Amino acid sequence: MSWRKRYSPECKQEAIRLVQQSDTPVSEIARNPGIDGNMLRQWVKQASEPRKRVYSGHGYPRDEEIARVQRGSRQVKKERDFLREGADTKWGTDTAYLRTGEGWPGLAVVIDLFGAQLVGWSMSHHMVRKLLIQAVLMAWWWRKSKAPVVLHSDRKFPVYQP
Repeated sequence: MSWRKRYSPECKQEAIRLVQQSDTPVSEIARNPGIDGNMLRQWVKQASEPRKRVYSGHGYPRDEEIARVQRGSRQVKKERDFLREGADTKWGTDTAYLRTGEGWPGLAVVIDLFGAQLVGWSMSHHMVRKLLIQAVLMAWWWRKSKAPVVLHSDRKFPVYQP
């Protein structure tokens, strides 16, 4: 395995200056410090080319603005693709008591966190863990995708009835 030699910027500049100021062939100038002739030719070519601009175009303000808008457009596309993938992948659960004319029944809900849509619910006169499981099963039954889901719950489950 051959190791690539690294040359300091000062060494490169000095070699380029020698090539540009003398009539000596590039191969002879390169041979003395042990630089490959093709590499030295490439350095000279790069030094003689005008510097490329960071942005595309001819350097007019209009071109700079177009480049800035294109960068912004790429960022918006990335965000849009991220949001498109977020639907139906993260759910949250919550429980609550509702005051009705018949008492205080318990309600368990499952919400799609992407669109804040109710995707499952269950209601009963007794707040038990089975109520939340029924709500999750309802959401699972009605969902269109079978991809994995992250289910978030604050594990707050009331054990008393007001």
